[in-house]
Amino acid sequence: MTAAQVLWDYHRLGRPVGPVDAIIGLGSYDLRVADRCAHLWKDGIAPFIVFSGARGNWTQGFDETEAALFGARAQALGVPPQAVFSEDRSTNLGQNIALSRELLGGMGLPIKRLLLVTKPNTERRAWATAARVWPAVEWTITSPDSSLEGPYALGRGLQDLIDEMVGDLERILRYPALGFQVPLEVPDLVLAAFEELKAAGHTRHLMKS
Repeated sequence: MTAAQVLWDYHRLGRPVGPVDAIIGLGSYDLRVADRCAHLWKDGIAPFIVFSGARGNWTQGFDETEAALFGARAQALGVPPQAVFSEDRSTNLGQNIALSRELLGGMGLPIKRLLLVTKPNTERRAWATAARVWPAVEWTITSPDSSLEGPYALGRGLQDLIDEMVGDLERILRYPALGFQVPLEVPDLVLAAFEELKAAGHTRHLMKS
């Protein structure tokens, strides 16, 4: 748990949230991201929300796309349909950003500042991806309020979360060389926790090759 807490603290950025041109909600298995987007919209942070996501590694069994589910959830929480847009083709973080940029570009609106909303343990990697794919935009990032001890997303538990954090750290280390993310500093303490958790068997979310 000590090693897992090190990764959790590293993955979360905890940046302040202010007015932006749009909110981008990154699709996943965690509907609390949609809740966070809806609450931010109600607070007047942005005029509309773009939900991005088809189906990914964790959501292949969904009846609808992540974007459709998140959009319906936000509307159920009071966000009007005209303030909700969907990008439902992306299957990874890079596509989330690239296809959301395409959608926003088609609206003809000046986009200078954007807010990403994602799972707590994906904040750092999502920011690094956005900074690489759409560097002209000023990005900030937030997530639902949570902790390593939970509560967890429906159908998920602590072991799933640790597996995902280990996989995301591997991508932070390897993706810059592949052109997918900007490089980030990874402290020795975080690297040691990463190796410890891999040795303990938390390898389900590691890259295939």
